[in-house]
Amino acid sequence: MCEILENIDNKSNINGLFKSGAFYAKFFADSWSVLIALISLILIVWFADYLTFIPWNLIVVLIITHAVYVIIRMILTSPDRY
Repeated sequence: MCEILENIDNKSNINGLFKSGAFYAKFFADSWSVLIALISLILIVWFADYLTFIPWNLIVVLIITHAVYVIIRMILTSPDRY
């Protein structure tokens, strides 16, 4: 895996994904984030039949839900930092 990553130039999106993953792990990887992700997953699975009006994949909806949670948490925890 390291040899593959060494061959990729720094302008690619891989570097940005690692930086955003490290940012998430440093500031948002805690029990509240896991709880919100699990509750979102449970609700999406439970109401999947009623969510047929959404043209996207439900995994994308789950990722968007968690992204909205992270943005709201960033704003509420320290609005001057971000």
